[in-house]
Amino acid sequence: MHRMIAALAGGMLSLAGLAACGDGNGSGGGSTEEFCALDETIEFESIDNLDDFDSALDVGVDAAPDEIKDDIEIVRDTMNQLTDQLREDGVEDLTDITEEQARTLQDLSTAEFEDASENIQQFIEDNCDTGS
Repeated sequence: MHRMIAALAGGMLSLAGLAACGDGNGSGGGSTEEFCALDETIEFESIDNLDDFDSALDVGVDAAPDEIKDDIEIVRDTMNQLTDQLREDGVEDLTDITEEQARTLQDLSTAEFEDASENIQQFIEDNCDTGS
């Protein structure tokens, strides 16, 4: 999950590579350990449909510790707007997104989204062993 968030934080909405699996409803508390372990427990590269992508965002919210939960929710809500727009355009698979759609979807990136993404990235750098 933190690789996905890091990509978003960098302004890279490279959607064909962003995905995950799981289910969750955004309730409950997570922990730093649970959040940091998401990259090891979810095979991001193997999921490419919007439903699994949406579920991954919910899993991220569920796993997030209190100190970044609000930021994760902002990212999830923004990305939900993105997937809703894609569905309206008839897209169900992330690999079917056109370059034009990707550029248009970047407009969903707000200052609030960018701040939340930066906060998450900083939390990851401070708390998760990213192997760097």
